[in-house]
Amino acid sequence: MKGTRAGVETRPGTTPTLARERRDAARNLRDVRARMKAARPLVATTPGFTEFLRSDWQKAARIYTLFGITEAIFRYGVPAKPLGH
Repeated sequence: MKGTRAGVETRPGTTPTLARERRDAARNLRDVRARMKAARPLVATTPGFTEFLRSDWQKAARIYTLFGITEAIFRYGVPAKPLGH
């Protein structure tokens, strides 16, 4: 059974703060996925791009920053669920 408090629908035992944190985590995950999706065409259409990233770490860091992603996300993708859920 779900309850409502201050206009926020929550699960039993869930505080409005926890519900807000979960929404924020889900929104952040969607944002990271969108940034990763934007970076893929650059890699797919530029021959030798992955070798370029490996050869010059400073330029690679600028590329990751440009897209707002980390090297790990770039290499391995975005997890299906936010960590801790």
